Amino acid sequence: MSLKTSLGISKQYKKKAERIIFDAPVSIFEPINPELVALKLKLKEEAKDLGERNLPKTEQSTRSGTAEISVDNEIQRVVTGYYEAAISKIQHLEEVTDREKKEVPQRINETRLLPFQFNQEVNTYLNNNATEFARSKKDYELNRQEYEAFRKENNLQRTANIRTGLHKIYSWAAAIFVIFIEVLLNYSFFSENLEGGAWAGMKFAFFCSAFNVGLAAMIGYWIIRNVNHVKPTRKAFGWFGVIFALTSVITIGLAVGHLRDAMQIPLDELEQLGQTVASVALASFKENMWGLSDIYSWILFGLTVLFGVGACIDGYLYDDPYPGYSNVAKKFILASEDWAGKLEARRNDINDIQKKYVELITTQVHACDNGLECINKSKLDKEQTLTAYNAALRS
Repeated sequence: MSLKTSLGISKQYKKKAERIIFDAPVSIFEPINPELVALKLKLKEEAKDLGERNLPKTEQSTRSGTAEISVDNEIQRVVTGYYEAAISKIQHLEEVTDREKKEVPQRINETRLLPFQFNQEVNTYLNNNATEFARSKKDYELNRQEYEAFRKENNLQRTANIRTGLHKIYSWAAAIFVIFIEVLLNYSFFSENLEGGAWAGMKFAFFCSAFNVGLAAMIGYWIIRNVNHVKPTRKAFGWFGVIFALTSVITIGLAVGHLRDAMQIPLDELEQLGQTVASVALASFKENMWGLSDIYSWILFGLTVLFGVGACIDGYLYDDPYPGYSNVAKKFILASEDWAGKLEARRNDINDIQKKYVELITTQVHACDNGLECINKSKLDKEQTLTAYNAALRS
């Protein structure tokens, strides 16, 4: 029995068919399933029931035209739904295609402008930093020329032996330590018969030690280093410093020794003679400079000379032995570091700009690829939609 024949059996079935609302298909073009319709309308049960009532056979004419129209209307409604769904789907795909066809060329044009924008941004950056960059470069060139001229003028083939801050701290610490030790030794010798007692002995010992160490260190730094100079006059001046330093520390040591001898005279005896320790020591020093009378005075003299020579060596080694070389080299190094820092900063900044534009170009290329892929997919979806629509109409 066909679907139309079954639905046209009676007017009762027509009313029941008009009440039927088909379930929404899973797909927009899901074909009508006659078996499902028959099941929902209970066609077999209706046919069996009507047959048992001895109704006319199916080949006989019946008043079922209205039921057939109702079924045709329902079919037409489904077909119209197919058409509207297909049109809606095609229109949506056309909108997507049109949008991508507009956006892809726009992205291509924007991508083509990115290299120009990159050059423009780099030039703007370079112009904004040109003054500082040129100043650093000029400062580097001037210091490099001065450094090379100094090396050539003074026949220096080696690099400057620049002392670090830690080395200079050690030098100062050594000088302070020497002064401290010398103060303790001098104090132990000076505080016995000196007016004012221990405090006076401490001040007197500190003055002698600081003067001895300080003078020797300055001679070693400012004068003796000239022995390394290429000019004969400066070299002679340096050797004069060596002689002057030795003379100074020996003189100071002998003076300290004579003071130690003078302090052996009791204070009451000095008062009777109307003399002081300093006046007695000065007279003894003038009369016989090397005439120290006490073994401890000679020990004190030897220690004073030893500490003075050590301070002189410490001053000599405080910086590069060649006078002025360290200062020129330090200026050149600082200018080089500043110039290298500017170059590195410029390189990093330009690399950052380049990285930004590479990412922008990559993003635009991916967007163009996605747009073209979307256009191709939309085209394929339209073809599949039309194929599915035709298949649904044939169903």
